[in-house]
Amino acid sequence: MKTLGLWASLSMAAMLMSCGGSGKGADGDGSSSGGASSCAASVGCLEKCVCATGDQVTCEVACAASSTGGTGGTSPATGGAGPGTGGAAGTGGVSTGGAAGAGGDPGTGGVGGDPGAGGAAGAPGNGVVIPGATCGGPNVQSPISIGGREVLIDYPCDRPPGTPVTFILNLHGTMSIEVLKPYIRGYFNAAPVSTQNDLVIATPLAIGSQWGRQDGGQDSPHLHEVIDWVYAELGAFDIRNMWMVGHSWGAIYARTFVCLPELSSRAAGVVLMAGGSSMPACSDRVSVLGTVGELDFTVPGELNQDAAAQAHGCGAAALSMLGNTQVTEWPSCAGVFVHKNYFMLGKAHGTDPVDWPEVIMRDDLVAAVVSTR
Repeated sequence: MKTLGLWASLSMAAMLMSCGGSGKGADGDGSSSGGASSCAASVGCLEKCVCATGDQVTCEVACAASSTGGTGGTSPATGGAGPGTGGAAGTGGVSTGGAAGAGGDPGTGGVGGDPGAGGAAGAPGNGVVIPGATCGGPNVQSPISIGGREVLIDYPCDRPPGTPVTFILNLHGTMSIEVLKPYIRGYFNAAPVSTQNDLVIATPLAIGSQWGRQDGGQDSPHLHEVIDWVYAELGAFDIRNMWMVGHSWGAIYARTFVCLPELSSRAAGVVLMAGGSSMPACSDRVSVLGTVGELDFTVPGELNQDAAAQAHGCGAAALSMLGNTQVTEWPSCAGVFVHKNYFMLGKAHGTDPVDWPEVIMRDDLVAAVVSTR
């Protein structure tokens, strides 16, 4: 089975070729890299893509996020004199009680030198592992089949059984192109810091373009199946609590789903990103983090958390700046509750990566989530 990442690259490349444009590379800050020209610079690419697919939003995402350009190779290295350096010691396996890692390969000899000796074998690993799913990040996509549907799983590396972790269920917004649905892993970009923050992140994919719509009643049972799978398969960790994260329609859906009675003993909080101004009906028992862009005219509005924060014993709202984001925090809440809003200056709804949260904001969101553990 090919990974979603490969299919995403092939699909976007094919779509952009049908538009008659070349790809545009995107770094974390939205800048282009590689390639002689970009989709944005070519005439009529977006228009041709919309014409071919009939979906302007997904065309904008594809044109902004895909990349076909490459970076030129470096010049040949000069050979070194004397003996080569031996290979590094092998790394032990990450499964509990795993076998010792293999020895390193012999080093390559320099000019006139002998090859170095192979490295020593590594010690056995003792971290929890899911067979077939690569731990850690960044940019690791490990699709696991749960109930016949692919789910992306991120989890910490080299953490022994019993390690306290937080489980995050990550829901994408409206997206009609299947291979672009995992964009939420970039919008809420916690996967690269899953190990240092001890996070288990599951990113499922809706049947249709939106959760719970035209799904034949299958999306909600699937999410429950994913949750049960995480608690069963990653039960060697000490899963302290669960958070839901959603962007756009994913946030609107998460706002209701997190309040289901069967999640009352698991769900500790919800991150509502560009999902409107309404609070969850169960805000008396969950922590809430809300985000919205200053230029978001698609689903505008900040959450009014005064009542929920007051019920949780938090202090009065206090404003601060975090990079280019205005943060409203209700501090010193009782127990492990947390309430914060993030108002991203100069950013829109999030169909373009330039409107995604800054890294400093991502780190603050993750820290708030982890604080409830």
